Amino acid sequence: MAEWLLRVRESVAMGLPLRWWLGLVTSAALTLVFAPAAIAVVALLWLEREVLIANLLRSAERVDARGMVVGFLLVWPVLWTTVGGMTPGDDVLRHFAAWRHDYDYHRLYVALDPRFPHESMWVGYEWVIGFLHRALGLQLAILVLQWTIYSAAAYSLWRTALVLVPDREDAWTWRLVVVSVLLLTQLIFRIAMARPEALFAVWAMSAIWMRPWVWLTIGMAIQPLYWLGAIYAPAAILLRASWRMRIACVVGPVVAAALFWFSYAGWAWPQFYWLSFDWIRLRLAPVGENESILLALMIPGFTATLLLLIWRGKIEVRRDWPVLALLGWFLLPGQIRYLSTVHAWLVVLVTRTVTLPRLQAAGQLAVWLAVVVSATYGVTASGKLTSSYDRGLPHFKTLESTAQVLTAFDQATYFLPTDHPGIRSAPAMELGATLQPVQALAVTLSGTGTGVLNCEALRSYGFTHVVEKRMAAASPCLEVQEISNGWRLWRVRAP
Repeated sequence: MAEWLLRVRESVAMGLPLRWWLGLVTSAALTLVFAPAAIAVVALLWLEREVLIANLLRSAERVDARGMVVGFLLVWPVLWTTVGGMTPGDDVLRHFAAWRHDYDYHRLYVALDPRFPHESMWVGYEWVIGFLHRALGLQLAILVLQWTIYSAAAYSLWRTALVLVPDREDAWTWRLVVVSVLLLTQLIFRIAMARPEALFAVWAMSAIWMRPWVWLTIGMAIQPLYWLGAIYAPAAILLRASWRMRIACVVGPVVAAALFWFSYAGWAWPQFYWLSFDWIRLRLAPVGENESILLALMIPGFTATLLLLIWRGKIEVRRDWPVLALLGWFLLPGQIRYLSTVHAWLVVLVTRTVTLPRLQAAGQLAVWLAVVVSATYGVTASGKLTSSYDRGLPHFKTLESTAQVLTAFDQATYFLPTDHPGIRSAPAMELGATLQPVQALAVTLSGTGTGVLNCEALRSYGFTHVVEKRMAAASPCLEVQEISNGWRLWRVRAP
């Protein structure tokens, strides 16, 4: 007791907010008032547990699960956007900024590798983003992008589950499992970031159920959105069509991509592929999405799917080789960024090779409870879904439109050029495409480097401002100009 009182006294000495203490006292008082009633309710539920469970199971046997599955897909994104916020932390923001600079990244970034093309490798996607921005404004445009990709994914995966799980009494519960595992474990994070590759992943997965000509038409139409869109074309081998038609559906999007990108960017398009490997080598700090795919073994949902396949899967190469081939194709880069697609093919393989047990009413209720818990955990535990436009991002009122800003490689890198039209910043969205002396400045700025920022280097590259929130020590040429949501805006003083 004495030790507890000592801790309370230390807390008071630390100056905890008054509202914290008021909340504590109020909670204690409410607990004392309502504790007897709560104990009585819990005791009554426990005494009547057998009757309640029996009634619940009888009700479950009469419920049509189809409406619940569709309702889940419609309601869950409301929870997602309510809890998670609206603004992604990275690439979609710089796509907005690139649209403002006529798709030329040299006009957007300072100290960009001269080999970086002046043509954008995401020009179609950025054109769509620009249209939405003009019509709706930034925040609503981002929300429309997220919901559009989510809706396409939910509908496509629902149709996929109808094909993968045969009709029987518990079919809709198992279909819910397929949809939720595919949607809520990995793909949802790519959708939250509103990246074009999420849309291509959905298109690839839809080959399981979509008509070949529709799949081919969509695939050819979306190629201008993303310079690597053609790599998803091999998913055509899952189409329910003749081999001649499947080959045509592989070749069609590849030809459409080649015609568009060569006419728009010329040889800069294939060169960009090789440059991307060079930029990975030139990075002075790691970037998460290019880390090894083996990191997926630390993700519970992926590991559970893999273990289930190894333990219970009965793979027949003659029957399952198309899925195995696609799995190998997307494993070739060895990068964690393709995890959502790799996981999708694993789930498809599991449903084809593992005999699903028949669920009675109690089993179906348990599955539904597990899905709801995992979905809620996915919303509340993921850092990818907690960024919002109004909270946690740097909104500066005094940053001039002519400024050249150095940031650490973090949210400010993507957000500042979007929120402050006209400024140029560094590093670029591809860290390795920034000249290494400027990369070194950004690493120091992040708090992971040593020493302080070199004032002469800042001035030599024309930086007028620095934005950060973790810098270990300030350089003598920096003076604080403004603070917003924990981010500091520093002005670089003239010599």
